[in-house]
Amino acid sequence: MKTRQIFVTAVSLMFIFQSVPKNLAFDDFRYHEILRIGRGSVESLNWNPTGEILAVADGLGVRLYGLDDNISVELTTTGRAVSVYWNSEGNKLAVGDSKGALTIWNYPALEVIADFENPLTEAVKLVSWSPDGKFLAVSYFGSYHDYIIIWNTEDFGIVSTLEIDEEIYRVSSLTWNPIGSQIASGDSEGRIVIWDTLSGEVSSILESDTGIVDALAWSPDNQRIAVSGNGRTYIWDLEVGEISAKQNLQTPWVILLSWASNSILNSITNNYAVYEWDVVGDQPTVIFELENQNYVYIEAKAAWNEKTGFLAIAKEDKVDVFDTNSKIILKTFEGNNSPPVEVVWSPDGEFLASINLYENIVRIWNSSTGELIHTLESANVLYVEMLAWSLNRKLSASSTDGVIEIWDFSEAKPSILSTINQPSPRILFVSWSPDNQRLMEVGGVDTSRTVFIWEVEGGQLLTSLQGDTTRVSTALWSPTGERIATATYEGDIQIWDAKSYEPLPTSLPHEKNHFYPTDRFIWSPDGRNLAGVSCNQPLRECYLWIWNISTDELSTPFQGISEEGIESLAWSPEGTFIASATEDKVEIWDSQTGKLLGTIDSFGDDVTSVSWSPVDNMFATASLDGTIRIWAIE
Repeated sequence: MKTRQIFVTAVSLMFIFQSVPKNLAFDDFRYHEILRIGRGSVESLNWNPTGEILAVADGLGVRLYGLDDNISVELTTTGRAVSVYWNSEGNKLAVGDSKGALTIWNYPALEVIADFENPLTEAVKLVSWSPDGKFLAVSYFGSYHDYIIIWNTEDFGIVSTLEIDEEIYRVSSLTWNPIGSQIASGDSEGRIVIWDTLSGEVSSILESDTGIVDALAWSPDNQRIAVSGNGRTYIWDLEVGEISAKQNLQTPWVILLSWASNSILNSITNNYAVYEWDVVGDQPTVIFELENQNYVYIEAKAAWNEKTGFLAIAKEDKVDVFDTNSKIILKTFEGNNSPPVEVVWSPDGEFLASINLYENIVRIWNSSTGELIHTLESANVLYVEMLAWSLNRKLSASSTDGVIEIWDFSEAKPSILSTINQPSPRILFVSWSPDNQRLMEVGGVDTSRTVFIWEVEGGQLLTSLQGDTTRVSTALWSPTGERIATATYEGDIQIWDAKSYEPLPTSLPHEKNHFYPTDRFIWSPDGRNLAGVSCNQPLRECYLWIWNISTDELSTPFQGISEEGIESLAWSPEGTFIASATEDKVEIWDSQTGKLLGTIDSFGDDVTSVSWSPVDNMFATASLDGTIRIWAIE
């Protein structure tokens, strides 16, 4: 049985600083984690039966909140906790994570009493207890289609596996019948499938026009199933086998359904209104709604307790608990954040700049303490998706809608130096010139791309690369400023003169390294070499290689790269190490020998970015588990 860490912390954490003194070793290579910021967004909420304890699943595990005090208990998981569910007695808590682990804790002792090992180790999507607490229904994300396993919580064995052999079968909701003999699953195609839990056989199927089924709920008398999707809710009468009632709320999505009785249904929408509906005939009435409509989210999370009338609402960075009877906020639990997708170190090593998924905010952190120093927000951009520092502490923030903002950090308070509104509809890559005066940007779509050179101070277009750049995906200035390297999606690399912007004879066609594409590459600190990743998709193989520009020599491909390729690549300042981020791990390579020195696999989800400190032997990572971490190499 695996060991889980349990500790107590104050609720109102804006960031998490965690020192990890344990050294990790791979042969003679040693490293350790020295700083951790963030814990990710809320993935799942669930009240215990009495409505006194709220379980919140996020990137690092599960937190249990009580309304009577300001203390939370934290339960750590192997991967990002994606689903949490109390049993009907409130003495057991089941948690599924993104790495396929399913764990049961007892309460209040908070001891791990069961670990269920899925042999396929695929991510958990949903977890649901049977009414008698003897079984767990768990849906898993499969490579080709989802499937459901019914686990016996007494002998920890598999009772049955429920699956439809179709690629389109993606489970979106689950509900048990009141006697625990059947479950209903909703999918992405609007189907509701009723399964016999012991045999695993399909009992019946309802085809609806809701699109993805967002929520399901079985009535207490076992006669009806409430089905919601795309703002519509249907009542499926099981006795006659057809839909008996419909409601169209003309609102955003219904995210939660709960029967108050055999005929009264409560619906919670993602603008966080609570509707009460007598399904026998009355129209739904609003019994609670928020005045602040900023709570409208497509990926909304909420938990409702029928006994107390407490509604827990999850935003990106906090959870609010409302009493729907008195219509007041009882508690606010803070400390969450949307997942970071990029982290970059400032040239002096003092700051880390980061961006989160689907936000127009750039956060600047003190790299020593983890303190949030600045929050840079702009009304000019939709989402920021790319960051790059210049050597004189200017930061470019590129958006999805073709805008580049240059932030100046020469004063105590950062300010916008210039704004570049480039003519192409999409920014693919941005790189600073070493003299800090120019910005190079790859813009365009499909086979119509241009590599633009911009003046930083005034934001004026200077020129563009003089050659065929229609398929270029990446462009990087060399550290010396003498050359520019570009790569195409087909895997061709071209070297350009950085003064004339003309192509040089030096190139690395994809036929030479036998792999493609090559859209992930970096210069060595001395500007003599390029390191890149190429993938042969038919063979499902990926390799890391180093190309010496002067001698035109290509290294023997580094072995062991994931077939999924690499999300981020970074060369250490002194040129000794190369760090690569692939799926949920970071690998450190010896740049001279190609030897794999170490693998860090303690992330709860995919690693999206890796960046070396320019002054110390450290690197930072960003992960979809919600954390930014700093690692030191000894």
